[in-house]
Amino acid sequence: MQTESEQILWKKPCDYQYLFLDMNAFFASCEQQEHPELRGKPVAVTPTPCPTGCVITASYEARAYGVKTGFMVRDAQKLCPKLIIRSSDTFTYLKYHKKFISIIANLTPFYQVKSIDEVLIRLSPQDQNYANSIAFANIIKNQFKLKIGSSIRASIGISANSFLAKFASERQKPDGLTMLELKNISTFFRQTKLTDFCGISYRMQNQLNRFAIYTPLDFYNQNIETLKKYFGKIGQYWYLRLHGYDMLDVFTDNPLRSLSQSHVLEPKVRRWNLAWAVCEKLIFKASRRLREEKLNTKLIWLFIKTTDRKYYKKSLKIPATCDTFSLVNYYKTMWQEIIPEFELPLKIMLVFTHLSSSKYYQHNLFVSCDKKLLLSKTLDKIHHTFGRGKILPATILKIIESAPDRISFGQPKF
Repeated sequence: MQTESEQILWKKPCDYQYLFLDMNAFFASCEQQEHPELRGKPVAVTPTPCPTGCVITASYEARAYGVKTGFMVRDAQKLCPKLIIRSSDTFTYLKYHKKFISIIANLTPFYQVKSIDEVLIRLSPQDQNYANSIAFANIIKNQFKLKIGSSIRASIGISANSFLAKFASERQKPDGLTMLELKNISTFFRQTKLTDFCGISYRMQNQLNRFAIYTPLDFYNQNIETLKKYFGKIGQYWYLRLHGYDMLDVFTDNPLRSLSQSHVLEPKVRRWNLAWAVCEKLIFKASRRLREEKLNTKLIWLFIKTTDRKYYKKSLKIPATCDTFSLVNYYKTMWQEIIPEFELPLKIMLVFTHLSSSKYYQHNLFVSCDKKLLLSKTLDKIHHTFGRGKILPATILKIIESAPDRISFGQPKF
């Protein structure tokens, strides 16, 4: 007998159910919109504006020279000598993110923010046809130009489910609009490769090749029983998403299994006393994320990489908590046990595992523990109202510029 979720899956797909919006070269476009003198020029954005910094996005003018995300700044400048390097500006990008989300929210309530530059929209029943879905996409594009600016562009894909809509949005950039109808899906897949699918790495491609699946069309033409035999439930999942079935109502039980925070230390803070201050700042950030996700951790890890490329690690089982001040004390204990005698610190990483929902947390009988948690939540409220970093321990002030907030590539938190 089919379960309720399986019955949902086997409803006939609708070609025009989802619209996926992907902002084009978003960080670089924000820089060009904010600074008119940069428009039409090759621009690259990096968190670390130095020769060894990493390019996190490049404008289309820079991409014409072969500059890509992940390049080192010095390599990008060799390809494009006139490349303009911009240091990443988190708050500017969030400002433009809020602007385009506000436009979408005024057009439809059925949207989901997927990341800082991606939004999924479930089209209303009256828009689930070819003409209306295309018209709706063009309304979004026109609103962006009128209310934000001509430099902020988006590629849009429309299809039967969120996976195919996102896949379609990648087809034409910048400023594209692609409709992927199920009747044309074979033609569409002939023009792509397996690694074009989100979620398929070269390693997974090799696994698929073992079963004579070499192209997206090979994958699409496999029957569900064969894929389930080869790959279990994941095989069924891929069959359904490739054939346009709506996957939002199933396979959603995917709780966060770990949470981490890391930072490569700048040369000036590669001293153990200063490195601890950075570690403390990372704990504040990571514990705040725990509370945002309504989670507690029961096993914490500390990883330290030193300048001579050695690794040191320590773990500690603790009572379930998301309290910043308790976590600082636990990490201080591990820190004192792990410090090597001669090497200097290069990188710090914290990992919280054994996560559980804080909804069902049984409070400790000792009032002092609850006071610490209440204080942590009060700090969250202050940061939410007045901005992050308004209240910090004095020990962090000496490294205040280290480990700055970066753009999250998951759903933005405000």
